[in-house]
Amino acid sequence: MHKKSRWSYYISLFLICLLIGFCLSIGSTAYLIVFDTFGGPVHSVHVLLGFLAHFGLSTLSIVLWALFIRGIIKKGKIRGGAFFLF
Repeated sequence: MHKKSRWSYYISLFLICLLIGFCLSIGSTAYLIVFDTFGGPVHSVHVLLGFLAHFGLSTLSIVLWALFIRGIIKKGKIRGGAFFLF
């Protein structure tokens, strides 16, 4: 780790994952418009909802990933309880 503390390392890792999720959400929304795969007209509401759906799911997966990191959550009971979310 090149950071001074473990928390700054995990926060920077979390922010990098959010940035990657943001870029992939833009790409997954934009390629549908570029290749004209919609059957009808595309409104800005459709584009916004598509982006928010993709970015929301990527954020949810990052938060669920954080539940299983040993360095973030110290107690094994809480980390083990994350398996019951599914």
